[in-house]
Amino acid sequence: MSRSEQELFGGPLRYDMGWTEHEHARLELTLWSALRSMPRQVWGTLRRAWRADRGALLSVGVCEIGQGIVAAVNLLVLNAVMHALLGVGSPADRVDAALPAMLVGAGAAVVNSGLASWSTSRAGRLEPLVERLATTEYLEAAQAVELEAIEDPAFRRLLDVAYYGPTYARRMISTCVAGLNSTIGLISTAGILLVLHWAFIPMLLLIVAPRGWGAMRVAQRRYVSVLNWVEHLRASRLIGNLLTERSAAQEVRLHGVGPYLLARYRDMAENAEEEQQRLANGKAATELLAQAMSGLATAATYAVMFWLVTGGQMSLAVAGTAVFAIRSGSASLPRDPDRRRVHRRPGLLRRLRQTHRHP
Repeated sequence: MSRSEQELFGGPLRYDMGWTEHEHARLELTLWSALRSMPRQVWGTLRRAWRADRGALLSVGVCEIGQGIVAAVNLLVLNAVMHALLGVGSPADRVDAALPAMLVGAGAAVVNSGLASWSTSRAGRLEPLVERLATTEYLEAAQAVELEAIEDPAFRRLLDVAYYGPTYARRMISTCVAGLNSTIGLISTAGILLVLHWAFIPMLLLIVAPRGWGAMRVAQRRYVSVLNWVEHLRASRLIGNLLTERSAAQEVRLHGVGPYLLARYRDMAENAEEEQQRLANGKAATELLAQAMSGLATAATYAVMFWLVTGGQMSLAVAGTAVFAIRSGSASLPRDPDRRRVHRRPGLLRRLRQTHRHP
């Protein structure tokens, strides 16, 4: 809180709406609790998407699974190309031996582009349909109550919370698609690594886990910053309105408080800039720590790979394929989760439907 907010308003401005009781929910969200709550949230999204357009939902699922298969094929192609290029014979003979695999890889890239485009198209169709379906559920629950419920403060708070549900139901489509893509990519990579050598599986987990932890920590810190920034935004927006609105223009100029309000606005803006700088520094430190832990796991993986190659238990071609698979598998994990996602309290629509319903 800046000095100007304390001087003008006596403290931070707060909304008194139903959804404010949930605004700190994401601070309770850990990586493990997010994984545990994910099936319930994904199931709710899939259920509405199935009701909205089954064909589009099946198309998205088939395309994402197809992209995972193509990723596995690409690793197999890379392994075949490495074996051919590092094999015996003249350079021309080795290139000729690698050519069929390279053609398969080119075809796989074309197929992957088509699958990605179709998945994006079908997911884009699902988003407005799911939002409309969720809005209809919300309105059906609201209109089914008795007239006296509209004056009930507790019920009004429920409506305040549920009002934002359709928007986030829509956003969950893209979130689920991104999560499915990352999960399938990790599974396909792990499957290929298991074929190459079982020791690579725990190494892949050690590389990926710190990045997931770092992304969760960055998201939580940013969420706290957003809460603080919202308080600044409410106050600065009020001052900006006083300086620009027609209703206040006469009094602002009559009493000459324009420069004073502008100075207070500048003070709050500078305070917000300090908050953003603090957030950036915290994000940099967290990502540095996560990358360092992931780097140590990567170094350990390369050490194991070197030991297997020098011991004659793995060929150079397989080692090269494993390096590429590990890098692509770890890259499939999103570094920054969707900042707009919220932790939703379950059973809200059920509570709306059960509150003051007509007999």
